[in-house]
Formats: sequence, structure tokens, C-alpha cells
Amino acid sequence: MSNNIRRYRQSLQQNEQRHKDKRKAHKIFRQKKRVLFKSKLEQMEIAYNNEAKKFYEEVNTIRKGFKPQTLHIEIRNVLE
Repeated sequence: MSNNIRRYRQSLQQNEQRHKDKRKAHKIFRQKKRVLFKSKLEQMEIAYNNEAKKFYEEVNTIRKGFKPQTLHIEIRNVLE
């Protein structure tokens, strides 16, 4: 019985550590995303005064967000 309890405690500790690591990675990701967004805003401010077209292109990319492209793969019968 004590062997089962020991394994259970080890699995709990592993899960806790995995959760902490995941939270830390998520925090780093959010910080980097925030820095990237701020730098993009600074570039947009510069573009607003000089290049209107580039400014509005950036506004639209931020407004529309990320859209992954779908790929169409056609499988043909090779033995024909």
C-alpha cells in the first residue's frame, strides 16, 4: 500500500512541476507578445506621419487578426 502512495505523491509532484513550467512559459509568451505589439504601435506612429498606406495596412492586419491558411492536398492514385 505504501508503494502506491509513494507513486501517487510522485505523480502529483510531477504534475505540479509541469503546471508551474507551463505557467512560466505562458507568462514569457505574453510578455514577448506585449513587447512586439508595443514596437508595432511605435512603427505605426512613425508610418502615420510619413507613409499613410503602410499605416493603414498595419491597422488592418491588427484589426483582422491572425488567420491561418488552409492547404488543399490532392491525393492521386499512383498505381494508375
